[in-house]
Amino acid sequence: MSIVVETVSSLASADSTTLTITKPTGLVEGELLVAVLSAYDATSGVLSGTWNTLSTWSNAIGNNFDNELSHSIQYKVATAGDVAASNFTFTHSASERLRGVLLRCSGNNTVDGGLATSGSYSQISANSASFVGTISAYTPPRLGALVIAQIGMSDTSASFKTVSSQSVVNTTMTEVYDAGAGSSGFTGVSAAYGVQSPAAEITQYLATISSSIQNHFGQLAVFNPPVNASGSNTLATTISATLVQSGTCDTIGGTNVLTEGTGVTLAQTGKGTTPTQWTNEAKPSTTWVNETK
Repeated sequence: MSIVVETVSSLASADSTTLTITKPTGLVEGELLVAVLSAYDATSGVLSGTWNTLSTWSNAIGNNFDNELSHSIQYKVATAGDVAASNFTFTHSASERLRGVLLRCSGNNTVDGGLATSGSYSQISANSASFVGTISAYTPPRLGALVIAQIGMSDTSASFKTVSSQSVVNTTMTEVYDAGAGSSGFTGVSAAYGVQSPAAEITQYLATISSSIQNHFGQLAVFNPPVNASGSNTLATTISATLVQSGTCDTIGGTNVLTEGTGVTLAQTGKGTTPTQWTNEAKPSTTWVNETK
Protein backbone atom coordinates (compact mmCIF):
# COMPACT_ATOMS: atom_id res chain seq x y z
CA MET A 1 0.00 0.00 0.00
CA SER A 2 1.40 3.41 -0.99
CA ILE A 3 0.30 6.97 -0.45
CA VAL A 4 -0.48 8.55 -3.83
CA VAL A 5 -0.35 12.30 -4.49
CA GLU A 6 -3.51 12.63 -6.57
CA THR A 7 -3.56 16.39 -7.23
CA VAL A 8 -1.60 19.51 -6.23
CA SER A 9 -3.11 22.99 -6.03
CA SER A 10 -1.72 25.94 -7.93
CA LEU A 11 1.01 27.89 -6.13
CA ALA A 12 -0.58 30.63 -4.00
CA SER A 13 1.27 33.89 -3.32
CA ALA A 14 0.59 36.86 -1.06
CA ASP A 15 2.47 39.86 0.35
CA SER A 16 0.35 40.01 3.50
CA THR A 17 -0.40 38.06 6.66
CA THR A 18 -2.90 35.71 4.97
CA LEU A 19 -2.46 33.14 2.21
CA THR A 20 -5.50 31.61 0.53
CA ILE A 21 -4.91 28.34 -1.35
CA THR A 22 -7.47 26.83 -3.72
CA LYS A 23 -8.64 23.34 -2.74
CA PRO A 24 -6.97 20.58 -4.81
CA THR A 25 -9.35 19.11 -7.39
CA GLY A 26 -11.16 15.84 -6.69
CA LEU A 27 -10.85 15.90 -2.89
CA VAL A 28 -12.63 12.98 -1.18
CA GLU A 29 -13.52 12.67 2.49
CA GLY A 30 -10.86 10.65 4.34
CA GLU A 31 -7.98 11.66 2.08
CA LEU A 32 -4.84 13.35 3.41
CA LEU A 33 -4.40 17.09 2.89
CA VAL A 34 -0.88 18.48 3.29
CA ALA A 35 -0.10 22.22 3.25
CA VAL A 36 3.48 23.16 2.33
CA LEU A 37 3.99 26.81 3.34
CA SER A 38 6.94 29.21 3.08
CA ALA A 39 7.49 32.85 4.03
CA TYR A 40 10.56 34.91 3.18
CA ASP A 41 11.87 38.44 3.42
CA ALA A 42 13.91 39.90 0.57
CA THR A 43 14.17 43.57 1.53
CA SER A 44 14.68 44.36 5.22
CA GLY A 45 16.41 41.09 6.16
CA VAL A 46 14.16 40.74 9.21
CA LEU A 47 11.43 38.12 9.45
CA SER A 48 10.07 37.98 12.98
CA GLY A 49 6.79 36.13 12.44
CA THR A 50 5.81 32.48 12.31
CA TRP A 51 3.10 30.43 10.59
CA ASN A 52 -0.02 29.75 12.63
CA THR A 53 -1.40 26.20 12.59
CA LEU A 54 -4.80 26.36 10.92
CA SER A 55 -7.75 25.29 13.09
CA THR A 56 -8.46 21.50 12.88
CA TRP A 57 -5.06 20.95 11.22
CA SER A 58 -1.94 19.44 12.80
CA ASN A 59 1.59 20.84 12.64
CA ALA A 60 4.07 18.33 11.20
CA ILE A 61 6.99 20.75 11.50
CA GLY A 62 7.56 24.49 11.39
CA ASN A 63 10.76 26.49 11.83
CA ASN A 64 12.37 29.87 11.18
CA PHE A 65 15.91 30.44 9.96
CA ASP A 66 18.31 33.41 10.01
CA ASN A 67 15.48 35.96 10.48
CA GLU A 68 14.64 35.60 6.79
CA LEU A 69 12.91 32.26 6.19
CA SER A 70 9.85 30.63 7.75
CA HIS A 71 8.66 27.14 6.78
CA SER A 72 5.60 25.11 7.83
CA ILE A 73 4.18 21.69 6.90
CA GLN A 74 0.62 21.16 8.17
CA TYR A 75 -1.77 18.27 7.55
CA LYS A 76 -5.22 16.83 8.24
CA VAL A 77 -7.57 14.02 7.17
CA ALA A 78 -10.25 15.61 4.99
CA THR A 79 -13.78 15.88 6.39
CA ALA A 80 -17.08 16.52 4.62
CA GLY A 81 -16.61 20.21 5.40
CA ASP A 82 -13.22 20.22 3.67
CA VAL A 83 -14.72 18.56 0.60
CA ALA A 84 -17.39 21.27 0.48
CA ALA A 85 -14.88 24.11 0.89
CA SER A 86 -13.48 25.98 -2.12
CA ASN A 87 -10.22 27.10 -0.51
CA PHE A 88 -8.19 27.20 2.71
CA THR A 89 -6.71 30.32 4.31
CA PHE A 90 -3.49 30.14 6.35
CA THR A 91 -2.06 33.01 8.38
CA HIS A 92 1.40 34.28 9.27
CA SER A 93 2.03 36.49 12.29
CA ALA A 94 4.03 39.05 10.29
CA SER A 95 3.41 40.66 6.91
CA GLU A 96 5.89 38.94 4.62
CA ARG A 97 6.03 37.26 1.22
CA LEU A 98 3.98 34.07 1.57
CA ARG A 99 3.96 31.03 -0.75
CA GLY A 100 2.18 27.69 -0.47
CA VAL A 101 0.49 24.70 -2.08
CA LEU A 102 -1.91 21.97 -0.98
CA LEU A 103 -1.37 18.29 -1.76
CA ARG A 104 -4.32 15.89 -1.98
CA CYS A 105 -3.23 12.32 -1.17
CA SER A 106 -4.95 8.92 -1.15
CA GLY A 107 -3.85 5.64 0.43
CA ASN A 108 -3.23 7.43 3.73
CA ASN A 109 -3.98 6.54 7.32
CA THR A 110 -7.56 7.80 7.67
CA VAL A 111 -7.37 8.00 11.48
CA ASP A 112 -4.54 10.46 12.18
CA GLY A 113 -2.79 11.09 8.87
CA GLY A 114 0.11 8.76 9.66
CA LEU A 115 2.91 11.25 10.45
CA ALA A 116 6.05 9.11 10.92
CA THR A 117 8.88 11.60 11.44
CA SER A 118 10.02 15.16 10.77
CA GLY A 119 13.20 17.16 11.06
CA SER A 120 14.97 20.39 10.09
CA TYR A 121 18.52 20.95 8.88
CA SER A 122 20.66 24.02 8.18
CA GLN A 123 24.02 25.03 6.73
CA ILE A 124 25.18 28.51 7.69
CA SER A 125 27.82 30.35 5.64
CA ALA A 126 28.21 27.26 3.48
CA ASN A 127 28.68 29.33 0.29
CA SER A 128 27.92 26.29 -1.84
CA ALA A 129 25.53 25.24 -4.58
CA SER A 130 24.34 22.18 -2.71
CA PHE A 131 22.46 21.41 0.49
CA VAL A 132 22.78 18.21 2.49
CA GLY A 133 20.61 17.36 5.50
CA THR A 134 21.30 14.23 7.55
CA ILE A 135 18.07 12.53 8.49
CA SER A 136 17.59 10.65 11.75
CA ALA A 137 16.34 7.08 11.33
CA TYR A 138 12.68 6.35 11.78
CA THR A 139 11.32 2.87 12.46
CA PRO A 140 10.27 1.09 10.42
CA PRO A 141 11.07 2.69 7.06
CA ARG A 142 7.99 2.04 4.94
CA LEU A 143 7.47 1.30 1.27
CA GLY A 144 4.97 3.87 -0.03
CA ALA A 145 5.61 6.54 2.62
CA LEU A 146 5.02 10.15 1.52
CA VAL A 147 8.04 12.46 1.88
CA ILE A 148 7.58 16.27 1.88
CA ALA A 149 10.71 18.44 1.66
CA GLN A 150 11.36 22.21 1.75
CA ILE A 151 14.55 24.18 1.13
CA GLY A 152 15.15 27.88 1.83
CA MET A 153 18.16 30.04 0.91
CA SER A 154 19.51 33.45 1.88
CA ASP A 155 22.46 35.45 0.57
CA THR A 156 23.73 39.01 0.18
CA SER A 157 23.52 38.61 -3.60
CA ALA A 158 20.42 39.95 -5.33
CA SER A 159 20.49 37.40 -8.15
CA PHE A 160 17.83 34.70 -8.18
CA LYS A 161 19.14 31.21 -7.38
CA THR A 162 16.92 28.40 -8.64
CA VAL A 163 16.73 24.89 -7.18
CA SER A 164 17.28 22.42 -10.02
CA SER A 165 16.50 19.34 -7.93
CA GLN A 166 15.66 18.07 -4.47
CA SER A 167 16.23 14.46 -3.53
CA VAL A 168 15.81 12.09 -0.60
CA VAL A 169 17.63 8.76 -0.55
CA ASN A 170 15.37 5.90 -1.76
CA THR A 171 12.71 8.39 -2.87
CA THR A 172 11.95 9.98 -6.25
CA MET A 173 11.12 13.66 -5.70
CA THR A 174 8.90 16.01 -7.74
CA GLU A 175 9.25 19.78 -7.31
CA VAL A 176 6.05 21.72 -6.59
CA TYR A 177 7.37 25.29 -6.38
CA ASP A 178 10.52 27.39 -6.63
CA ALA A 179 10.12 31.07 -5.76
CA GLY A 180 12.23 34.01 -4.66
CA ALA A 181 12.98 37.72 -4.93
CA GLY A 182 15.80 40.07 -4.17
CA SER A 183 16.79 43.70 -3.71
CA SER A 184 19.37 44.56 -1.05
CA GLY A 185 19.53 40.87 -0.23
CA PHE A 186 18.16 37.60 -1.51
CA THR A 187 15.97 34.86 -0.15
CA GLY A 188 14.24 32.01 -1.93
CA VAL A 189 12.22 28.90 -1.20
CA SER A 190 11.47 25.60 -2.92
CA ALA A 191 9.42 22.50 -2.07
CA ALA A 192 9.09 18.94 -3.39
CA TYR A 193 7.34 15.66 -2.62
CA GLY A 194 7.96 11.99 -3.30
CA VAL A 195 6.88 8.45 -2.39
CA GLN A 196 9.44 6.19 -0.74
CA SER A 197 10.52 3.11 -2.70
CA PRO A 198 11.87 0.66 -1.73
CA ALA A 199 11.20 0.18 1.98
CA ALA A 200 14.74 1.17 2.91
CA GLU A 201 16.44 3.60 5.27
CA ILE A 202 16.16 7.31 4.45
CA THR A 203 19.47 8.93 5.38
CA GLN A 204 19.85 12.21 3.48
CA TYR A 205 17.90 15.15 2.12
CA LEU A 206 19.71 16.87 -0.76
CA ALA A 207 19.16 19.96 -2.93
CA THR A 208 21.07 21.26 -5.95
CA ILE A 209 21.11 25.05 -6.46
CA SER A 210 21.99 26.94 -9.65
CA SER A 211 25.01 28.63 -8.06
CA SER A 212 26.69 29.07 -4.69
CA ILE A 213 24.71 30.73 -1.93
CA GLN A 214 25.65 31.42 1.67
CA ASN A 215 22.93 29.94 3.87
CA HIS A 216 20.61 26.96 3.43
CA PHE A 217 17.70 25.78 5.55
CA GLY A 218 15.61 22.68 4.98
CA GLN A 219 12.93 20.63 6.66
CA LEU A 220 11.19 17.37 5.93
CA ALA A 221 8.12 15.36 7.02
CA VAL A 222 7.32 11.69 6.32
CA PHE A 223 3.78 10.23 6.34
CA ASN A 224 3.23 6.46 6.54
CA PRO A 225 0.36 4.64 4.84
CA PRO A 226 -1.67 2.32 7.08
CA VAL A 227 -0.17 -1.11 7.74
CA ASN A 228 -3.02 -2.85 5.95
CA ALA A 229 -5.55 -0.46 4.52
CA SER A 230 -7.68 -3.19 2.91
CA GLY A 231 -8.40 -4.94 6.19
CA SER A 232 -7.48 -8.34 4.74
CA ASN A 233 -5.64 -11.03 6.67
CA THR A 234 -3.82 -13.29 4.25
CA LEU A 235 -0.51 -15.10 4.03
CA ALA A 236 2.14 -13.66 1.74
CA THR A 237 5.46 -15.01 0.50
CA THR A 238 8.45 -13.72 2.47
CA ILE A 239 12.19 -13.83 1.95
CA SER A 240 12.97 -14.90 5.50
CA ALA A 241 15.41 -17.76 5.86
CA THR A 242 14.46 -20.94 7.73
CA LEU A 243 16.03 -21.76 11.08
CA VAL A 244 18.22 -24.81 11.74
CA GLN A 245 19.88 -26.18 14.85
CA SER A 246 23.41 -25.00 15.50
CA GLY A 247 25.48 -26.87 18.06
CA THR A 248 24.43 -29.71 20.35
CA CYS A 249 23.67 -29.80 24.03
CA ASP A 250 25.68 -32.96 24.68
CA THR A 251 27.97 -31.60 27.35
CA ILE A 252 27.69 -29.21 30.25
CA GLY A 253 27.92 -25.79 28.71
CA GLY A 254 26.93 -27.04 25.27
CA THR A 255 24.76 -24.96 23.00
CA ASN A 256 21.49 -25.65 21.25
CA VAL A 257 20.41 -22.56 19.32
CA LEU A 258 18.74 -21.79 16.03
CA THR A 259 20.56 -20.06 13.17
CA GLU A 260 19.53 -19.10 9.67
CA GLY A 261 19.55 -21.89 7.13
CA THR A 262 19.11 -21.89 3.37
CA GLY A 263 15.95 -23.96 3.12
CA VAL A 264 12.52 -22.66 2.29
CA THR A 265 9.55 -22.51 4.58
CA LEU A 266 6.52 -24.71 3.96
CA ALA A 267 2.99 -23.46 3.40
CA GLN A 268 -0.33 -25.21 2.92
CA THR A 269 -1.28 -25.82 -0.68
CA GLY A 270 -4.75 -27.08 -1.46
CA LYS A 271 -7.07 -28.94 0.88
CA GLY A 272 -8.91 -32.29 1.04
CA THR A 273 -12.36 -31.82 -0.43
CA THR A 274 -13.54 -35.44 -1.07
CA PRO A 275 -12.26 -37.71 1.71
CA THR A 276 -12.99 -41.46 1.26
CA GLN A 277 -14.53 -43.36 4.18
CA TRP A 278 -12.91 -46.57 5.45
CA THR A 279 -14.80 -49.74 4.59
CA ASN A 280 -15.20 -52.10 7.53
CA GLU A 281 -13.61 -55.51 6.91
CA ALA A 282 -16.12 -58.36 6.98
CA LYS A 283 -15.70 -61.24 9.41
CA PRO A 284 -14.07 -64.04 7.39
CA SER A 285 -16.12 -66.86 8.94
CA THR A 286 -19.05 -67.34 11.17
CA THR A 287 -17.28 -70.06 13.11
CA TRP A 288 -13.93 -69.65 14.74
CA VAL A 289 -11.67 -72.69 15.08
CA ASN A 290 -9.61 -72.87 18.22
CA GLU A 291 -5.96 -73.32 17.60
CA THR A 292 -4.52 -76.52 19.14
CA LYS A 293 -1.32 -76.61 21.08
